[in-house]
Formats: sequence, structure tokens, C-alpha cells
Amino acid sequence: MRRRPLLIVGLVALTAVAGIVFFLVRGGHDDLRTYVVRRGHTDMTVHAQGRVESANEVEVRTRVAGTLARLLVVEGQHVRVDDIIAVLDDSQQKALLQRAEESLLTARERLRESETLTVHRQGRSERSVEEAKARVAQCEAQRGRCEAEIKDRSAELMLAQKDADRIKTLFAAGAVAARDLDSANARVTSAQARLASAEAEVQAAAAEVESARASLASAQVGPEPTDVRSARKQVGQAAADVRYQQSVLRDTVIRAPFAGTVTRKIAEQGQVLSEGEAVCLLAATDRIRVNAEVDETDIGKISIGDPARVTHEAFPDRVFVGEVGRIGSLAGQHTVRSEDPTRISDFRVVDVKIEGEFPVTLRVGMTVDVEVTHHRASALLVPPDAVSRVGSDTFVEVVAPNGARQRRSVSLGHQGEEEVEVLSDLREGDVLVLQERP
Repeated sequence: MRRRPLLIVGLVALTAVAGIVFFLVRGGHDDLRTYVVRRGHTDMTVHAQGRVESANEVEVRTRVAGTLARLLVVEGQHVRVDDIIAVLDDSQQKALLQRAEESLLTARERLRESETLTVHRQGRSERSVEEAKARVAQCEAQRGRCEAEIKDRSAELMLAQKDADRIKTLFAAGAVAARDLDSANARVTSAQARLASAEAEVQAAAAEVESARASLASAQVGPEPTDVRSARKQVGQAAADVRYQQSVLRDTVIRAPFAGTVTRKIAEQGQVLSEGEAVCLLAATDRIRVNAEVDETDIGKISIGDPARVTHEAFPDRVFVGEVGRIGSLAGQHTVRSEDPTRISDFRVVDVKIEGEFPVTLRVGMTVDVEVTHHRASALLVPPDAVSRVGSDTFVEVVAPNGARQRRSVSLGHQGEEEVEVLSDLREGDVLVLQERP
């Protein structure tokens, strides 16, 4: 029976707490306004000044050293590919080419002489082979005759020795006189001498055969064509030098590597240039882009791929569309100057490249206005009158679950007329106190 009064007391207390929270949220009066933080999409727009530039701008440089004899272009002039931009003094180079050509002629003449001499030597070599072969045959025949002579002299010595032995026996028996023995011994000595002579002739004939064969081997090798090889090498070197001097002479004429516009002269006529020194800047006109100088405080508001609108006062009814292609990594000095004196130009900027299919009506060097839009799909958005500022501090007032109002510092992103993006220290669903309207 006591539970019903307790239940009634609890309901009364709950109603009182709800009333207090409602009173706090309302601020104690009927005109207190609140806002529940939500997520939504927002478009941030960044404005900047820019300059039309070529997407391909190069320094046209010399390939060889020399004095700039003629500079044939002026700034702003359009040139086609291979048009002559400048000419270096080529008098010294022509002299070097002439000397190289004369050296080539001399080397070719020496080669012809060496080849003629080689042919002559080759003919003599062939005759020498035939003569050497004939001599070998003769020497071998002579050696054969000498070997046959040895056989005859050996047989003669044998007969003389037998006859001397027989007479010696008869002399011992007293059958013959001493003069017969002396005559027989003399015939033996003579036969021995003739055999020794024949053996010497055989040795001499064998030596002649070896000599003839050596001569034949030498003749068959033929003359060494060292002179021809050396002459051909000299011709190759001289021809290579001519080609090199011709290429250097061609490089004294400086041509446009592509069609474009001369944006700046760097060298002057009469100036002595080193190899690789720049003559002018050449910008391709078939592909252009815009270099937008974005204030460093706005650079975090854009991303690569964001759409961009480019306008110029010369075309008031036209908008040229592109997109952010590259964002620089360094902040530098503002260089694109506006003719509007009210525009502040003393600030640091980041170069942002705007790419697109821009028409040729936008000329390289033009100053243009650029508007980049960044779309953020899931941003925490609040009304501008939910944000308060005291000095450099930016804050909002959040209503806690118990009804208390808490001051909280926040950082802001895109700030529009109707919505402000909050980047930190808030969550979706937080309840904010709006400032009182004047």
C-alpha cells in the first residue's frame, strides 16, 4: 500500500529534473536557440591569381662553344620545329673540317698505294713459290744421283780391297813384285777417297734439299699485309674525325626543338658562349596550363583533382575549366601582380598547377583569375552564429547531458555565409548554443 505514494513522488521528481534541464537549455528565457551538430557536404572555394604558362618550357642551349654571331628571334616570336634560332661563328669549325677532309684524302691515297704494293708482292710471292718448288725438285734429284754414286764407289772400293788382299798374298809367296802390291794399295786408297767424296756430296745435296724446302715454305706464306691493315685503320680514323667535325659544324646552327613561343632571350649577339649555355626560353604552345598562386593559409582547403574555373577580363563571357594537377611543396613570394591596387599582394603563396584543355585564346604570360572548388562529402557543419571569437581563440558552447553549458575551443575549415565547417573537438549530435540575434 505504500508503493503508490513512492511512485508518485518519483514521477514528480523526474518531472522537476526535466523542467530544470529544459530551463537550462532554454537559458531561462524563451529566445535561447540551440543547434544539433550534423554531417553534410560543403563546397569550399579558394580564389587566387595565376599566370598562363606552357606545360613544356625548356631552355634552348648550345651544343658547342662559340661566339653568338646571329640571334634570329625576339621575345614573343612563334617558331616552328627546326626553325633556326641562332647561329654561332663557324669559321674556325670550317677550317677544322677542311683539315680533317684533307687528312682523309691522304689516308685513302696511302691505302691505295699499300694495296698496289701488296698485289705486286703477292705476284712475286707466287713466282717465288714456283721457283722454290723447282729448286726442291732439283736438289732432291741431285741427292738421288749422289746416293747412287755412293753405291758405285762402295762397290769399287770393295773390288779394290779384294784385289789388294789377293796381291798381298801373292807378294808374300814371292809371286809378284813389290810394285804390284803398291799399285793395288794405291787403287784402294783412290777408291776410299772417291767414296768419301761421294758421301760428302750426298750430305751437301741433303742440305740443299732442306734449304730449298725452307724457301718453299717461306714463299708459300706470302708477304705480311701489315701495311694494308695499318692504312685501313688510318682511313677509318680519318673518316670518323670528318664525321665528328661535320656534326660540330651542324651544331653551330641552333634550331627549335619543337614548335612554340620564345618567352625570354637569355644570350645576346656577340656573346661568347660555353658548351651547354642557354640562348633563350622556348615554351610549347600546343599544351598550356595555369600556374595559380594560392595563399599559404588556403592551401589545406584544396586537393589534387579539384575542379577549377579560369577567367580573364579579355573574355568576360567565357569560363575556362580545368582541375588541380599538382600542388607545390614550398611557399614562396607572390609574383603575379594584379592591376587592382586594392588587392593585397604581400603574402606567401604556394604554386598550384591547373591542367586542362585550354584553348589557344589564352596566351602564355597572361594573368588570369582562378577559382578552385573543393567538395567535402562528410563535414561537421554548424551555423556561423554558433561560433564565437575572443582574440585569436575560436570556440563554441556545448550543452552537456546534465544541461550545463561548456565552452570548447575548435578549429574551423570552410567558412560560408550559412555554414561553417568544424575540424576538431566536436562530434555529430553535440548540442550547441547559438548566439543571440541582435
